[in-house]
Amino acid sequence: MISSSHLVDWLLESLELDTSLFHVGRYCGAWRASTHGMGRASFHLVVQGHCWLHVDGHDQPERLEAGDAVFLLRDLGYRLSSDQDPATACAQPRQTMQALAPAASDGVGLVCGFFDFRPGLSSLIVEGLADWIVLRANEPAGHAARTLFGLILDECQGTA
Repeated sequence: MISSSHLVDWLLESLELDTSLFHVGRYCGAWRASTHGMGRASFHLVVQGHCWLHVDGHDQPERLEAGDAVFLLRDLGYRLSSDQDPATACAQPRQTMQALAPAASDGVGLVCGFFDFRPGLSSLIVEGLADWIVLRANEPAGHAARTLFGLILDECQGTA
């Protein structure tokens, strides 16, 4: 008999996907950002500071801290923002991302990308998952993902 945790591990290991980075940098001041409307699954890793995740249809925003990541498995109406209030977050301007500055003490640093699931078992697995998943930096289950994120960040900063 296969335990449920082994089954989940097997299912997740069976996912086949292609990823690409599209943003590495930071936002300061009042801002908002989103990949909504691009028709692709995306991820956002907070590498400095914090921001707020607002998902359409959900009243409560999620605060994302350094080390947290959000995976949007479908093209959802959402925005990342400097503001906790949903109405204010929608009104914030879209800004150009600045260069990621490892020593910066203001703003939020983000590594953002897209992923595409290959057809077959991967598509079936993803259909059964939530529309979006937040992985918290302090959760032990995310250790392997954090190691991967560290490698991505090193590559983005040219220190790998």
